[in-house]
Amino acid sequence: MTARQLPAVTLRPIAPTDAAAFLAYAGDPAVSVPAGLLPVSDLAAAQARLAHAPEVLAVVHDGQVVGQVGVYARAATGPDAPDRELGYALARAYWGQGLMTAALTQVLAQLRRSGTGQVYAFVAVSNQRSAGLLRRLGFTCQDRLPAQPDALLGRPEAEDVFVLNLKNENENAVM
Repeated sequence: MTARQLPAVTLRPIAPTDAAAFLAYAGDPAVSVPAGLLPVSDLAAAQARLAHAPEVLAVVHDGQVVGQVGVYARAATGPDAPDRELGYALARAYWGQGLMTAALTQVLAQLRRSGTGQVYAFVAVSNQRSAGLLRRLGFTCQDRLPAQPDALLGRPEAEDVFVLNLKNENENAVM
């Protein structure tokens, strides 16, 4: 069985100059709500948000910013712990083309090289597209968190907790 060829994407730090592209996808509720992005309604708000997003990478395809990947220190373990949390969003016009698979494959390779222990992703139960992507990348669903009445964006929904353990991979690579 041969691996599917992934489309070409590049990752780079997102910047305020990417605000128009960010507004285009983050302003789409079909993208922003499942990704847990607070809505942005205008270019100035998008620029302001991107000016303070050092852990967010722009996903660039054919010279266009089409989405983002964020890699964050886990609040539960602290910024110095080896675990990370992953968040991502992709413009709807690019769904189903393998772009986020390509982007996350690059991010996970970098996290492996950096000695990251575990990578977490929280996915709304209704977001089966995202859950399938994580499973294809080797994540396993380890827990389900109940819906929170004060949920972000006012849409309480249970979330599945996906985890990818890189620690064993890292230890095996050293041996």
